[in-house]
Amino acid sequence: FPSSFTVGSEKFSFIVISPQLTDNNYTASPTIINDIINHCKQKYRVDEQRIYLTGLSMGGTMTWRFGGNSKTNADKIAASLVVCGSISNSKTTISNIGNSKLPVWATVNSGDPVMSATATTSAIAAINAFTPAPPKALLTVFPVSGHDAWTKTYDPNFRQGGLNVYEWMLSYKRGTSSQPVPPTANAGLSQTITLPANSVTLDGSKSAASSGSITSYAWSKVSGSAATITSPASVKT
Repeated sequence: FPSSFTVGSEKFSFIVISPQLTDNNYTASPTIINDIINHCKQKYRVDEQRIYLTGLSMGGTMTWRFGGNSKTNADKIAASLVVCGSISNSKTTISNIGNSKLPVWATVNSGDPVMSATATTSAIAAINAFTPAPPKALLTVFPVSGHDAWTKTYDPNFRQGGLNVYEWMLSYKRGTSSQPVPPTANAGLSQTITLPANSVTLDGSKSAASSGSITSYAWSKVSGSAATITSPASVKT
């Protein structure tokens, strides 16, 4: 597990808490998770703006239930990552998540024999159809059979929209707008042209987007004498 992640030019290290429950008491799950969060806030140096909740299988179901149980619960976490968890897209669940503006990412296998990919897809669609619109909920359906969607999901090398799940979580925090961080433009080091040379190549490939991915480029000249940008919409010009 990487010791740190860099998002939006900031470096973060996670405190990872993995509680193991003795039964699948879904009804009590909101209380259980609240107890765990409160315990961690007392014992560790927790950034209360960056508390993230994730779970797999039964844990995924409890993750759904925590945020969907009440807006108060949903407001306590900055983002929710649900891995092959059972979900109800009831009006109450979707309303609590939507009104909280809770960012959600759900992953599941298309051929999962335990948790329905169709139900997950329906729930994510319901969140994204909620008014007023919360941050866009993400859906990943891996085109494989079996229940294990967690090995792929939690792999730091798996990315969707240019972000792995850890970078995605860190792009959100409570107490501020839950909007993606703008990309950072990087054209490389300053360059000097000395005649008779009369051109230089600029490369924007090291530009970075901590939320989502860069889909287009737009080069422009902000000062100086006459010059021509030959490929203003390309990564290099």
